[in-house]
Amino acid sequence: MRKFANVDIIDALAAVVERNTKHYKTDFEYDKEMFISAAKSKEPDDKNMLWLSRESGTQCVQEREAFIAGSEAHCSWTYYQGRRNIAAFAVEIAGMEGGRPVGTLYELDFDRHAERVKRAALLTLTFEGGDVKRFPHCKVNGRWSSLQNQYGKLEDRRYEVADEAALQALLQRERGERSKYPERSFAAYLQRLAAPEKPSALKRLHEAQKAVAPPVGKGAAKSEPER
Repeated sequence: MRKFANVDIIDALAAVVERNTKHYKTDFEYDKEMFISAAKSKEPDDKNMLWLSRESGTQCVQEREAFIAGSEAHCSWTYYQGRRNIAAFAVEIAGMEGGRPVGTLYELDFDRHAERVKRAALLTLTFEGGDVKRFPHCKVNGRWSSLQNQYGKLEDRRYEVADEAALQALLQRERGERSKYPERSFAAYLQRLAAPEKPSALKRLHEAQKAVAPPVGKGAAKSEPER
């Protein structure tokens, strides 16, 4: 994995979208707003984000929230595990220069990162009698019966952070590890991504035939790419 320092965040990731995302490219408009807001924020956690490009759209979440089991960010980020052609980055925004968010991008092995997020996500359970236990989400999922046999009836399941210190320690480990990535040229990274697809002569002919073909029916539905 590599890091790309002192980049224009929006320009750099827009180039990834152009090469890697075929459908729903307008998703990136929402990401831009998140980057600008993060750059202006005074909260350190706001400046650390996770971003991915896929064939049908993009996804941007707060890194802190991704590690909270059951949160929207956690579910959104891990949902795409196992999909093909994912380009993913941890985004650290340093601030604004010339009205543009700038910072460092850290390349991610997405499937491995999503698995790590699943395993590290925190969950707080309250059992009868007020007994509170905190577990990584991976240690709990599918074990509800055995946990209740051990600790008693489950009375509450909370997905918000119950131990902020534990979460911050986890985030510091993540950020410390990726800070060791070797610094590389982002232009070289883009060259390795697939260039925007150019239709073959056969495909152009097929599309031309479809354009002049009579409609199948008055109410024929238009199919859309899978999200």
